[in-house]
Amino acid sequence: MEFNIIAKNFDLTKAISDYVQKKLKRMEKYFYGKMTGHITLTLEKNSHLAECFFRLPSRKAVHLKARGQDVYSAVDILMDHVEESLRRLKEKVRDQKRKGEKFPTAAELTVFTSPDLENVERKFIKIEPMTFKEAVRKMEERLYNFWIYLDPVTFSVHIAYKRSDGGFGLIEPLP
Repeated sequence: MEFNIIAKNFDLTKAISDYVQKKLKRMEKYFYGKMTGHITLTLEKNSHLAECFFRLPSRKAVHLKARGQDVYSAVDILMDHVEESLRRLKEKVRDQKRKGEKFPTAAELTVFTSPDLENVERKFIKIEPMTFKEAVRKMEERLYNFWIYLDPVTFSVHIAYKRSDGGFGLIEPLP
């Protein structure tokens, strides 16, 4: 996790910075991978405002605000909101994976032809979450040259493929 902590209208002390970092550590259990963002702590007339903006590995942006009587209470309230948001997002992702979609079987696949192209075959596949090693194992079991899968850490589509020298390669999207 890479977070910048910014203080407005007051000096950011080491104690406050350490407190915020400690609170951020709790968020790591929800999403693995690189999360970047910033937390802005602002002193206003009668209260403190804590504001958080960050991006998840899935590129979803989260922006939350909280007010408190002092900077510590504002951070506590903000981190409770962040934790609840991350928990809901993680459950949503998990539920979508469990639900799954029904895809046509091999017998239901249709071959589409076009006057411009010769024999274009369209296949529907179910992309399952798995690791690179699991993808290579499935690819070898079925004697395929490549395997498309969903990376469980970044929630992005990856392609494992067999190289001409007998080794394996991995194609993954840019961050």
